[in-house]
Formats: sequence, C-alpha cells, structure tokens
Amino acid sequence: MEFFVRFAQGKMPYFLHSFGNEDAVFIFNRSPINNGTFEIDLQVMPFIPTQYSWTTLHGQSIALDEVTKYWPKNVNLKSKNILTTPQDTYESYVAKSVKALESGHLKKIVAARKVSINAVHPEAKVFQALCRQYPNANVFAWWNGDSCWMGASPELLLETIKNSNGEVMYSADALAGTQVASSNRNLSRSWTAKEVEEHQLVTDGIVQDLTTYGATQIAPSPLSDKIAGHLFHRFQSISFQTNKPEGILDCLHPTAALCGLPRKDARQWIIAHEGQARDFYGGYFALRHNKAYYAWVNLRSAEFFDNCTVLHVGSGLTKDSSPREEWLETKEKTQTMLKVLHS
Repeated sequence: MEFFVRFAQGKMPYFLHSFGNEDAVFIFNRSPINNGTFEIDLQVMPFIPTQYSWTTLHGQSIALDEVTKYWPKNVNLKSKNILTTPQDTYESYVAKSVKALESGHLKKIVAARKVSINAVHPEAKVFQALCRQYPNANVFAWWNGDSCWMGASPELLLETIKNSNGEVMYSADALAGTQVASSNRNLSRSWTAKEVEEHQLVTDGIVQDLTTYGATQIAPSPLSDKIAGHLFHRFQSISFQTNKPEGILDCLHPTAALCGLPRKDARQWIIAHEGQARDFYGGYFALRHNKAYYAWVNLRSAEFFDNCTVLHVGSGLTKDSSPREEWLETKEKTQTMLKVLHS
C-alpha cells in the first residue's frame, strides 16, 4: 500500500507537527522507508460503510519537489469499462430525486455521476500540480491494488483539536452550496435560497448526529465562504466534545454533504437509483495516532485505471433543484481534476 498526502494550509494534524512542516508531503508505506519513519494508522472507508480495520503504516515527510523520487514505479493497474454518465440520464435522475424530495420525507439527496476520459497515468507531476493549484485542500494519492485514487478534497470529516485552554476536542466540517469564484477570487453573486437551505441541512444533520451520539459542547463556528480551486462553498466548522472518539467516524459517515437527509433513507435512495456504485467516492481517509484522529472526505477525485481515468462528481439536491443547473454544477466541479490532467 502506498499513500501520499499534502494537508490543506493551516490544517495539518497537530499530532504530525513534530514530523514535518505545513508544506510537507507525507508518505506512508507498510514497511519503513528508513530509520527516521514514524507509525500511524490508516483507515479508508467506501461510501457504503463496511467493517474495515485500521492498517498500521510507516510515514515520513518530504518536500513537494522530492515526490518524484519516492513515487511508486511499475505499478500495474487493472482495466475497467466505465462510461461517462450521459447528460439526459443524470438530469432524469435529478428530476426523479426532486420529486422524491417534494414528498417531504427526504430533505436532501446528493446525486453523483462519473466522467470517463482517456487513460492518464497517475504520475507524480499530477499530484504536484494538484498541490500547487489547490493549497486549501487535502491532496492525496492512494493505491488500493486495483486502481489509484487521487484528488484534492476541501472537506474535513473529523479533526482532533486543542482549544485555547489546551483541552482536547473534536471538529467536523459542514460544507455545501457551490458557486464559481469571480475573476478576482471573490463571490460572483449572492447565495441562492436553495444553496442556503442545502448548507443549513448539512449543518443541522451533523449537529443532530452528534447530539444523538451523546457529544457535548457542540458549537458551529460563524458562517463563512470557503474557496476550493475556482469554486466557493458555504462553510462552518462544528466543534464538540466526546469521551467516545473511537465511534465518531461511524456517527458522521456519510455526511449529508455526500449523501443526504435523513441519512439512512437518502443512502438507500442513492443505492436504488444512481445506477453506478460509488466505491470509495464519498467515503473517507482517516489517520489515527495515539488516539487522535484526522479524516477527510473523498471528493474532487479521480480513479486511475489502466485503460481509463474516471472522475467522480456530485451535486446536492433539495426540492428547489433544477436538473439543468445541477448538471452544470457537476461540470464545474470536474474542472478541479480536468485542468490538472490536461495540463
């Protein structure tokens, strides 16, 4: 197993600070690379949760320009026949989902699709380009035997933090609503009522899940706008306390930002109607070190096979969603990877 990650600016896990700086790339392998490596546990979870165990890996930090030196060589990827989701198919899926939302039981559904392009080899230069273009995202590359996943995720699922009193607490992101940034990297327009509702549903869903789990001191941060590449999202960080941190990932995954609300029913709708398995898209990558956790959602990502490269992208739906607008939003989201792959 090979795993590379460059953490978003200002978001490197505090438990890795002694091993590297904010600009470092961390490499993790099953076997020690040299005597200077440290141990960490990794869990990679698909969209549909399974009983995956934690794997102990050995890590070290390097500079971004050293990535080529350590990048896996002679990796054999399997071939798969995966087709791009046609526009009419996706818009029909969105329209059917909106009708379900209008019934009142489901509050939000995240509709995802796939974009298949000619095979691009998952080279070190792709990872390096993602790091340079998306400093506010967790950039990652993971080989799972059959394929390689690479992406730039703007969304944290869970982070262990220390408050101003030095007390260990936890934090989760509520990120939803999307618009293209203006030429001077500001908001290009006001947020629509649909986008405001979509984000509020995500925040409410996380707060409800944490409350049900028994978390305390739940406190959403002030609302802000988070930029990820050329896109803005509505954003809040939700801090909380718990004496049962080992179960928080199960509590939060999959969030309303990648699934919907109510979560169980939205997930069943997706499984029944989306038509293509998400696999690890919408899942998460989690690091654990001495009972401290850091996990982010697998989105804005591509899966590399021997014969094709598949981009995964989704859009959050409410009862006010337009099939054409949601299609256009997913097109914008694919630019994160397409700009790099075609550069």
